[in-house]
Order: sequence, then structure tokens, then C-alpha cells
Amino acid sequence: TTTTTTPTTTTTTTTAYYSPGCVHGDMSVVSGDEYSSTYTVSNIFIPGNANNAYWLSENYKKATFVLNLGCQLRFDGIELVNTNNRGVGDRSTKRFRLSVSQSQAGPWQNVLETTLENSQKQVAPLPLQQIDLKAEVTGQFLKFELLEWYGLSGGLQYFDIKRPNIITSTTTTSNTIKGSVRLSTYPKGRVEIFNGAVWGTLCGHYWWDNQKGAENLCKQLGYLTGTKYAAPGGTGPIVVGNRNCKGGEATVYDCQGPGGIGGCNHDHDQGVDCSNYDTRCTGTQPTHSCCSGSDPCKLGGGDCDGDSGCEGNLVCGRDNCQDFNPAARADYDCCKNP
Repeated sequence: TTTTTTPTTTTTTTTAYYSPGCVHGDMSVVSGDEYSSTYTVSNIFIPGNANNAYWLSENYKKATFVLNLGCQLRFDGIELVNTNNRGVGDRSTKRFRLSVSQSQAGPWQNVLETTLENSQKQVAPLPLQQIDLKAEVTGQFLKFELLEWYGLSGGLQYFDIKRPNIITSTTTTSNTIKGSVRLSTYPKGRVEIFNGAVWGTLCGHYWWDNQKGAENLCKQLGYLTGTKYAAPGGTGPIVVGNRNCKGGEATVYDCQGPGGIGGCNHDHDQGVDCSNYDTRCTGTQPTHSCCSGSDPCKLGGGDCDGDSGCEGNLVCGRDNCQDFNPAARADYDCCKNP
């Protein structure tokens, strides 16, 4: 089912917005079937580009393109603008399939197959269509397959995943709640937490005793997992500290501990690296090249057979690969923090 709505965001003041983890501008084309060097897949990255350039497939041929989102992201829908070849009205995308993967080489998980209405006679600007998936998915690579078309061929004027918004100043929005998190830079940066009134840094007391707090924050931002690191030198208020997380808490404020910011200063500010996990060995299929003593897996990598197959002080878990990658096999073991 498709809709033709215009997305809106309510804010209390004028602010800048960024998507968590990596932004729309980080997307790139891995490969793609194109009508010509004018109508390339990369044209679909530019919002409102209908009167300049867009992507078209070759006449009377199915077509495929693969996109790299720039990092691993969770999402539950897409948004797109169909094409009618700048008003010529000789072509339009009809039916397509969308698949997601942790790697550009696959394996691919089919997450959507749907039919669009004919846009050949629509008047510019063509509507933005938001399409929900049946369930939230995680991946870094998307494969779009054009299966049927109206007229000569298909194409698109714009395409993106549906990205949640995160505020980047001390003002608030209607969807910013206590415990919301953002980073100074993505996917690795100093942590900032919203305390219900202002944004501020995270003091490491107790929180730095394990990796569970970092894993929680990265998952809040849509990543699979992450690791902590010291990030001294922040400015402004320190809004939370003295919290010890066990894993799975909704926000840092749900973690146990004395609370408050006693003994804290900006020398204790913390950061998280949400990119420090394995994207090669993802626990989706057996491979003898993964998790060996000579080539150990990173965090979230599998299938491992023992601690010696994991990098550094990581240990081999048991039946835990789906904790890092929902598409992994349930009985596969992945490297985890001790």
C-alpha cells in the first residue's frame, strides 16, 4: 500500500537535523543498470530533482541497482518519487522488489515487493510516496529490482529509507524525550544525552565498568552494537553519570547506580564507537574464512568456535549472533564483549 503524504517535523525553534548514524548524503551507488550516463542511479539521491536529472532503466528491460547506506542502520520503511520522464509520460515504475544485506555480496533478505500506481500522466511535482515494511530490518546495503513498468521502462526521481530525526541543538522537538541520545560525530563520537530540558555530556563513573551502556546507546541510534571510549573535553552541562548498565535498558536513566553527577567533570566525558563491529562475518552463513586464530572476528562476528577466534579480549558467545544481526542463524556463535 502506498501513500502520498508530505513529511513534517514539529520544532520549538529553527534547528538543524541529522539522521542517526549516517545521513542521506552518505549513500552511494555500488552498481546499477542505467539508460545512459545522463539518467544515472546517483540522481535519485537529490530531493526535488525532478526537473534536472533522474534514474531511468533501459527500454523494455528489468533493472537492478545496489546502494550502500554508509553504515548499518535499522529502518522500517522507504520513501520514493516515481518518474514520468519529466512530463513526457512515456514510462513509469510499476512493480519492484527491495532486499537488504549486511554486505554488498549478500546474502540478501527480501523485505518488500509492491506495485506503484501509474505516474505517466501525473503533473509535476510528482508525490513523495512513503511505504512501510512489514517489520523493522537492519542492513547497510539495499538492492532495488525493477520487475514491471508502465510504457517503455521504469525509473525513479528520488529514493531513501525512512530516517528518524534527531535534534542537533539544545532546543526540543515533539519526539525528543528524556534519555534521547546523539553523538558529536557519526558513527563514532562524544555522547550527548537529553535530560528532559537540555542536552549534555555523559560522565563515565560506573558506566565505563563494562560495554553494556555503549551497546545500549548505539542500539538507540539504530546501530547493531558499539563500544565505549574516553572522550574528554566536552562543553556545557553534564547531565547524567554514576550509572551502571546491565544491557537492554531503554535509556541510560534506566541503568542502576547512585545517579547524579558527583565527582564528575568534563575529563570523564564518554564516547561510543558504533562502527566497531564485524561486517564481513555476520553469522548468516557458514564460512571457513571467518573467526580463525590467524584472522579473528571483530565484535559481532561469527560463526566462532572459541575465544581464540575473536579479536583482542572478545570472547565467543553461544547462540547469540542474532543479538547483533537479526538475519543471522539462531544457532550461530558470535564474538562478544566479556
